Amino acid sequence: MVELHGFLSDESPTPGVAAHPGQGTKVPLYILGSSLFGARLAAQLGLPYSFASHFAPAMLHQAAQEYRADFDPQGPLAPPNATPWFIAAANVIVSDDDADAVEQRRLAEDRWLRDFLSRGGSTRSDEDLRAARQHPQGQQLLSMLDCTFSGTQSQVERGLDGFASQVQADELILVNMAVGEERKRRTLELLAPAPR
Repeated sequence: MVELHGFLSDESPTPGVAAHPGQGTKVPLYILGSSLFGARLAAQLGLPYSFASHFAPAMLHQAAQEYRADFDPQGPLAPPNATPWFIAAANVIVSDDDADAVEQRRLAEDRWLRDFLSRGGSTRSDEDLRAARQHPQGQQLLSMLDCTFSGTQSQVERGLDGFASQVQADELILVNMAVGEERKRRTLELLAPAPR
């Protein structure tokens, strides 16, 4: 990370090596991680930290706490006047009605299970997926989606507000988990702020 920071600054850390077109851009760096290591590293360096809670929620709360508690505003990569900046990721599925939201969530979970259980080439049948939901391994895979908010626009907005408040997130990154192009587009239409 320190080396990357150097390549984006005005002077390369390695004589004779220049990053094009990055040199001199001073692009702000963020650390994305799904573990306590990433949170600790970001805090030590004085950088913003984004936690991949959309698929690895188990350590989210501890990572947020440790990052804020250990943040070093004088870290080697900290910008001037650095303060902690914690970003949490969440999956979203927004529908016009409850029944469609429930169906979309089931389809997204089925796709998640199928992607994990079909590694190696074999496709899982709907019957296999129903059985997987009851199996400890399938339940563990679905628990990776604990930071998923599905429902109507108002339900998802309330869920995201509560989520951000609970982990004291300064920012959220959202992953559209709706299945199919039309449903993905509708999720974006319902969740995007109205034009001003």
